Amino acid sequence: MLKAVWRRQYSISGLSKWLLLAGTLYILLPFDFDWIPILGWLDDAAILLLMIKRLQKETQRFVRAKVMERRADC
Repeated sequence: MLKAVWRRQYSISGLSKWLLLAGTLYILLPFDFDWIPILGWLDDAAILLLMIKRLQKETQRFVRAKVMERRADC
């Protein structure tokens, strides 16, 4: 999927792009609850879990698009 996105053969939804970017920035930047040891780790873990779920949905969309593409070629 990443190769197809890089080659502009597949486009990730705009919402997914923004959510993944915002989630990555939230995890990397120290402006959240990272000053409270356990709470800081838990909120980062929750954001990471949401990002993984979003990537799973996007991967399912990609697989469906590939299946439809192959059916059209036959």
